[in-house]
Amino acid sequence: MFVKIVQATSSINSPNDVIDLVNKVGGFLYAVIIAAGVLIILVGAFHILTAGDKKDAFEKGKKQIFYAAAAVVIAVLATGVIKIIEELAGKQ
Repeated sequence: MFVKIVQATSSINSPNDVIDLVNKVGGFLYAVIIAAGVLIILVGAFHILTAGDKKDAFEKGKKQIFYAAAAVVIAVLATGVIKIIEELAGKQ
């Protein structure tokens, strides 16, 4: 069995490159959290609408909507705090 060794090349040459990479990953995670939050809110709404007389299904939908909305709010506030810190630090 032969193993081919490949040398990894990196485009990270300065601290600003690391910051840019972290911002890109953070932006991707932000989009995933927002999309997942909206999807879970829709699933929770479906549970509420189809619950009928089942109290536990209604409560399940209510909890799903609450926690998904909380996750979306936290994600939005986190990005806002980051922007405020960047402004105070004088980042261009």
